[in-house]
Amino acid sequence: MRKRANFDRPMKLSKTSCADLHWWINSADSLFKPIALNQPDATLFTDASSQGWGGVLGQQKSGGHWTALEASHHINYLETLAVFFALKVFQTKLSGKHVDNMTAVADIGLENEAADAESRKPLKETEWALDREIYQQGIQLLNMTPVIDLFASRLNYKVKPFIAYQPDPEAQAVNAFTICWKPYLFYAFPPFSIIPLVLQKIREEESTGLVVVPKWPAQPWWPYLMRMHFPLVVSSTLKVNEFFEIPPVPIEITKESGDSVTIQPPSSWIGLAPVNVHLLSYLLRAGQTRDKDGNVRHNSHAKPKADGLVIHIHGGGFVAQSSKSHEIYLRSWAKSLNVPILSINYALAPELPFPRAMEECLFAYIWALQNFDRLGTTGKHIALVGDSAGGNLSVSLCLKAASYGVRLPDGILTSYAPFNVQFRPSPSRLLTLLDPLLPVGILTQCLAAYTGTTAKGNEGVLEKKQSGAKSVSEKADHLSPKDDCCLADDRLLPDVVKDSHSGSAQIPHASSEFDLVHSQMNNLRPTRSQSDSDLLNGSNVNTDENELHDVSSCGLLIDEHLITMTKNPYISPLVASNEQLAKLPPIDLLACTMDPLLDDSIEFAKRLRGVGNKVELYIVDDLPHGFLSFYMVCQEGREANELCIACIKKILLGKRNVTESSTPPIY
Repeated sequence: MRKRANFDRPMKLSKTSCADLHWWINSADSLFKPIALNQPDATLFTDASSQGWGGVLGQQKSGGHWTALEASHHINYLETLAVFFALKVFQTKLSGKHVDNMTAVADIGLENEAADAESRKPLKETEWALDREIYQQGIQLLNMTPVIDLFASRLNYKVKPFIAYQPDPEAQAVNAFTICWKPYLFYAFPPFSIIPLVLQKIREEESTGLVVVPKWPAQPWWPYLMRMHFPLVVSSTLKVNEFFEIPPVPIEITKESGDSVTIQPPSSWIGLAPVNVHLLSYLLRAGQTRDKDGNVRHNSHAKPKADGLVIHIHGGGFVAQSSKSHEIYLRSWAKSLNVPILSINYALAPELPFPRAMEECLFAYIWALQNFDRLGTTGKHIALVGDSAGGNLSVSLCLKAASYGVRLPDGILTSYAPFNVQFRPSPSRLLTLLDPLLPVGILTQCLAAYTGTTAKGNEGVLEKKQSGAKSVSEKADHLSPKDDCCLADDRLLPDVVKDSHSGSAQIPHASSEFDLVHSQMNNLRPTRSQSDSDLLNGSNVNTDENELHDVSSCGLLIDEHLITMTKNPYISPLVASNEQLAKLPPIDLLACTMDPLLDDSIEFAKRLRGVGNKVELYIVDDLPHGFLSFYMVCQEGREANELCIACIKKILLGKRNVTESSTPPIY
């Protein structure tokens, strides 16, 4: 027909075409919907420009910018897309109003000044976004996958579903503050002006997520941010993350010799009280699921018991922090080691000074030896791990456990720990005069708080917890100089201060992790007898390397009780006897070059090697005291954390008891 161009010539239709035409002829009068209505239920104004789209329904407005791909299309396409987006935004308002392309009436180009204005608005601050590649790298590094984006639009969302700040065609909801965040592992890049509200909501709901904020330490919300618990946000998901209390009842345990010994519960300062512990496990293991009465509850998904167990003691200058504040790296350990971790939340000074913390750590350790089933382990290998003050307590615990003749851990790992609580002037200790993380004032005040003493002129700061109870420092008054360094008996770790009211007492613990050292120490003021500049110049500093210097030698503290107390081997393991040190299990000492306590680890390693202990000393570069708590922010920190994991694995595999140690992975 095209060749002849004869459009008047008859054309034969197929049977299918004829059937379709017959249907239309028979149905046209009965099956139809009107294309236009005289009076619409609602009028939706839309418009599109080269920048974006806009929609107005009554008093409600919405709009947004185009993506680069959308903006490349013809304006007619964009006008139609604007109608589509507007219908999606206002679908709840228009639902049920003449469906099937009659959901709304779009008067394009007519009385649409408001819609036109929405389509031409400049890019808002809420459209800022984290680069998608950086976002992907971040969630891989943090080992987390958010399931919802709280502050986003269809242009910058990182996760679907997302919540928008205004009506958005692809958003699940509008205004993130109208929903509960706790059920979701969220991602949030909020506008800077509402960061305080975001942090407040996270705190109130105890929700978990990844929040992107600028590094603005001068902002009033910055300290609040630093006090928040980051571990849940940035670390591995755990099958077991349980806090519970060990009841204060005596424990009978078999010694290595086969005899039995009864370990009494902690009793100093406040009398009998439960010990708080924290169990973490990457996998649910047999025995870890219990009912409210403590009976084992069968779970078909539980894995067999692990052969290893990590017992952890946190740091914090003896006065602050908890297992919760250290969970940021404990979670990574739980996943990498794949064994249960029992972290001890010991009592804190200055409310409960020495020996309460050591008593509680020892009691929790003994309890763990008798309750492997409860922890999901066979107890074949045990690693005892502590950082900073926790490292000190780990070694002190073993010194005391050895005196009872009970089983010791297969190995100890300490990180940046103080082994000489005396303020001995050494090259690294002089860093406290300049160190922002561990300044001299904080260091000395923490030590004074832990030993139950104060600087002269501040008597009475540490109130006695019970009437008639003597402080540990008072007991030290009656000891001879020989007793100060007496290492074989227990007179400096007394079974003292038994409360006549033996009811359960709540042990106070720090609630915030990052700023409690200052707040706990406000009332403790050490007395200086010489200036920092004098100390730096070497004034009055004894240079005999073979002599251990006490606090008075550098003039930073002059309290005689403190001097006496710090010579107790359970406070300063460095001054323990050769006989005591020889009984310790193999020890890995991790220190860092930027830590004022570096020399403590070096000197302790020398003493341990001198008595034949299988000690390994690891010194990492370019890291400060406490680096484990922020190991994720730098490569050096991540490598040091991996070193800790490697050391613990060696203990848990039984390789730490061989005669020749393998080469350390990192020095």
